[in-house]
Amino acid sequence: MTFHSAAFQRLLDQYGQDVSIHPEGGALDIPVRAFLQPVLHQRENRLQRQPSPLGWREKGLYLYLGPAGVPLDRLGDGYLESRGRRFDVQSAEEICVGTGVSHWWALLSPREEDDACP
Repeated sequence: MTFHSAAFQRLLDQYGQDVSIHPEGGALDIPVRAFLQPVLHQRENRLQRQPSPLGWREKGLYLYLGPAGVPLDRLGDGYLESRGRRFDVQSAEEICVGTGVSHWWALLSPREEDDACP
């Protein structure tokens, strides 16, 4: 672990939230600490929502900043889960500082099955 990834990991450990990463076909989930926040509508302080037959539902994206050692670009049909909600990865990139990977950046969307009625 490089200095930069160790420093970022300390921030995640102290201020991040619990996230489980579920790779496609994986029997085990991977618990991590990460930052997971909604991307607010530009120039506004509210979430992007759209009407549905059962009321309003979120349609926006979420920003994920997570540990360097758990790549998100090979999840396949896997997903992330946090606070009872599931998210699909829309885009993911490793963020490098110097010659090493500092952390992972991703845009996530709420998984459609979470919007369905039981």
